Amino acid sequence: MSSYLVITILIINAIVATISQVLLKISATKEYKNIYFEYLNPYVIFGYMLMFITIVVNIFALKYVSIVVSGVFSEIVHMIFGLFAGRLVFKEQISNRKIIGILIIVVGIIFVIKQ
Repeated sequence: MSSYLVITILIINAIVATISQVLLKISATKEYKNIYFEYLNPYVIFGYMLMFITIVVNIFALKYVSIVVSGVFSEIVHMIFGLFAGRLVFKEQISNRKIIGILIIVVGIIFVIKQ
């Protein structure tokens, strides 16, 4: 299987993982009438289903790329999409400090990959 195809799959997988976390955070911000609904509601169930799918896809992808490549692409995409998901869904502020932090992390990852 082509490395580019696997990397594309990992990028899509990271986006799905971000969606999963958004669903779980939406659930965490709501009030429920009892503890059962707090943990057994559509947001949590679908969020964990998506998370399980991303784990299976990651295991599949690790057959074709190194763990470093898998981790790097997943984390970069996850950080960027997480930042924008937080802004779009939860109206969180994107501060200069967050942007600089992400840029430092990305530059550090690039240095690690180049070695």
